[in-house]
Amino acid sequence: MRIKKYIAIVIALLLILPASAFNINADASEEYISNLSTYKQYFRRTIGSFARADMYENRILASVTVAQAILESGWGQSSRTDLPEVGKNLFGIRTYSDWGGKIYDAENNIICSNLIEYGIIDGADYSGWGWRAYDSWVDSINDHSALLNTSGYAIIPGMTDYKAVCNALVECNYTKDANYIESLIAAIENYDLTVFDDINPNEHKVIAIKMSDAEKVLDLDGSVTLTAEVLGSTDVTQPLTWASANEEVATVDQNGIITAKSEGYTLITASIGNREACCIVKVLSRYNARVTVNLNVRDKAGTDGAKLGEFRKDQAINVTGDAVDGWYPVSGVSTDGIGVTGWSFAEYITLTPVIETENNIKVGLSRFEINRDVGKTYQFRYAVGSTYPIDKTLTWTSSDPTVASVDQGGLVTMHKYGTATITATAVGGASASCVVNVTTEQVKYTAHAVTSLYIRSDDSASAKAVGFFDKKSITNQNIIVTDNYYNAEGLIDDEWYYVEGIMRTGEFGTGYSNSNYIVITG
Repeated sequence: MRIKKYIAIVIALLLILPASAFNINADASEEYISNLSTYKQYFRRTIGSFARADMYENRILASVTVAQAILESGWGQSSRTDLPEVGKNLFGIRTYSDWGGKIYDAENNIICSNLIEYGIIDGADYSGWGWRAYDSWVDSINDHSALLNTSGYAIIPGMTDYKAVCNALVECNYTKDANYIESLIAAIENYDLTVFDDINPNEHKVIAIKMSDAEKVLDLDGSVTLTAEVLGSTDVTQPLTWASANEEVATVDQNGIITAKSEGYTLITASIGNREACCIVKVLSRYNARVTVNLNVRDKAGTDGAKLGEFRKDQAINVTGDAVDGWYPVSGVSTDGIGVTGWSFAEYITLTPVIETENNIKVGLSRFEINRDVGKTYQFRYAVGSTYPIDKTLTWTSSDPTVASVDQGGLVTMHKYGTATITATAVGGASASCVVNVTTEQVKYTAHAVTSLYIRSDDSASAKAVGFFDKKSITNQNIIVTDNYYNAEGLIDDEWYYVEGIMRTGEFGTGYSNSNYIVITG
């Protein structure tokens, strides 16, 4: 009887005590976290540190922010898209006509400055929407919180129950994915993301610490300085402690100065007690050689040169010129951690190809074909998109400047009857071209519109609407087409006509209208 009574008491305790009292969920989370790759563990801590600070400042629950970043970006390394790495978009936020920032063009893997340039580059493939692009993951987190603080998500700021927030996201149409709620909750619970929801001051009166960057990419020998902002009481006296998780890759001093040592990645932290700010630092090797033994660096080509330093076996270095008497001019990081330039014996150096990051570049022009009379001009609208930042200056050329010339701002001048091709070329050779047909005279034709029709300031759907031919007045009203698109070879099919006629307002108007809705009658 005593055994049964004891069992009954234990069962009763199990029913009334929370699971956390037995550390069941914590143990499960620890196992999930320990099974993550080192990079994913760094990602969790980095985004978690920013999400905690963001929760304090913008009232968006940190655990949900981190879970969304994990799911939407594939831990910042999505196998489906380069959106989180190139576009720095961690949350898959799309953009429409009200977005004034940069756009990620997934098809071409490039960044466009804005929607207008995106439309010019994509041309006929332009869908009217794209993916928001940012300068950094920090900007992506800030924009995510700004979105969730708009009227469409008014119930979310200030909520502290992660399950309720996950449900609210779907209720507010953040996504139509029926499994989204379950996926978010699983990520939060499996990876113990609620730890970042604690915005109570710690023993040092610190609520959160925010790093100046969430990720940095350095070349070997490179250096950068990070800063960290302490959020909380103004009388925090405990100094920040800076540390690197892998000092073989990069070190950091107590002023936040990072020095790259070898290829790989590490986590830089600035902490006070149990609060930390994090930044993932990636070090890339752009060196073109590797040493096969521990190798001396001397001040001249020859064994009689003074020793300046030493490279360790298998270290990546730079060979900066041709061999002289069996010695290469070299540069790299010496075993004492200091950069060194000098000469090393060529027999123990293996040349390797430099791996360059692919930078896609695409040029877009407002037209692929234009038709103008002698003496007329046309100003191109143009755009350059690239995976990584470049000089976007274009070089403009004409295949026949006697027919149509172009200046370096994209302004074309028509000189005589004929055809020329205008080409705009960006750095790296990417280009776009437009055929220019120069006609000899203007011919006016009577025409009528088959539907209500906008009059625009230029021959483009994105040009400003300056008037409107009202459908109600079309039956008894002709419009005049001043046809820049006829030449000695006949009618050139073009999307736009230059038109004039009486507009809806009763005023006389001129401009460009879509030729698909105009019938020439005489």
